Amino acid sequence: MYPWGIAEVENPDHCDFIFLRNLLIRTHMQDLKDVTNNVLYENFRCNKLAAVTSVNLDNKLASSNRNPLAQFEIEKKEHQERLKNMKAGMEKVMEEKVKEKKKKKY
Repeated sequence: MYPWGIAEVENPDHCDFIFLRNLLIRTHMQDLKDVTNNVLYENFRCNKLAAVTSVNLDNKLASSNRNPLAQFEIEKKEHQERLKNMKAGMEKVMEEKVKEKKKKKY
C-alpha cells in the first residue's frame, strides 16, 4: 500500500505484469519443458543409476569402469540364475514330499 493508493499486480489497469507473465510463459514453455526433461531429469536419472550400480548386492564396490546398463545386465543374469536354482530346489522338495505321501498311503 502506497500513500497515493494501492498497486495491484494482478490488476491489468494497474500493471502489465499479467501480460508479461503470459507472454513469457507462452513463448518459453517449450524451452522450460525441454530443459526440465533434458537437463534436470537426465541428471536425476544418471545420479539414480550411478547410485544403484555403484554398490552391488554384497555391498562391495562395483567396478567403476562398467557401463550402468552392462552392470544391470550382469545383475539380471545373476538374479535369473538364483531364481533358477531356487526353482530347482523347490521342485526337489516337492518331489520328496509327494514320495513321502505315496509311501504313507501304501
